[in-house]
Amino acid sequence: MNMFTFTPAIMKVTIMISILLGKMVRKELKTTSPVGLRKPNKPVETFFLDSHGFTLVEVLIVLTIIVLLSTVAAPSFKGFSASSRLKSDVHAIRDLLGFARDTATTEHVPYFVMFDLDQNRYWLADSETFDVDGEIGILPTSEAVVADTIEGQANIVSRTSMILMRPREITQGITIAEINVRHGSQSIQKDTGIDYIYFSPNGSAEDAILVFENSTEKLMRISVDGATARVKVDEIQDDEYEE
Repeated sequence: MNMFTFTPAIMKVTIMISILLGKMVRKELKTTSPVGLRKPNKPVETFFLDSHGFTLVEVLIVLTIIVLLSTVAAPSFKGFSASSRLKSDVHAIRDLLGFARDTATTEHVPYFVMFDLDQNRYWLADSETFDVDGEIGILPTSEAVVADTIEGQANIVSRTSMILMRPREITQGITIAEINVRHGSQSIQKDTGIDYIYFSPNGSAEDAILVFENSTEKLMRISVDGATARVKVDEIQDDEYEE
């Protein structure tokens, strides 16, 4: 449902208001001939407010209809807002994935985009800040360690200096419903914990699918093609996804 669904109802209100405004139409004698020409005057319709104005009943009817339309339209506008937030977050993640791909090929260094499904956040990491063979995707818990990492990156002229290892929170009401990444020859599907998508310096990546859901149960998907590291975003229809 969207705001255009209510167009017929809005037209009805417009017609009703026009009928009420019919009280403003009244005929009066007004000359229509140029000065100096002898032509009879003929009545023309002019618009001006009737001295009697509108009755209280007429005003209440119009206000009631407006309130009813607003009440019916409110859920639609709420859903539209939730959908906009979902698209905004998904596109932001898509942009970070594209950034990781481009930076990996430019700097000839592997990059990772990390996802914390429990804390509902994501961030960028490189081979110096993340060890695939170690603990997966755990951010430094010590403020001193975080500060040292950021300071060390800041001393290096890099496109990633200001965003590396800085978690971004996903908007409240939007969750990572599922992440499916092919690590090597094994495809791993998760809905809890931490996972990552690897981007290689040679322009390839790991095949991955991420599913996002908002408060109205609308779903969107991000797909990463392993061979080309191409990132694609699309909406998932209700009959296309089963939990």
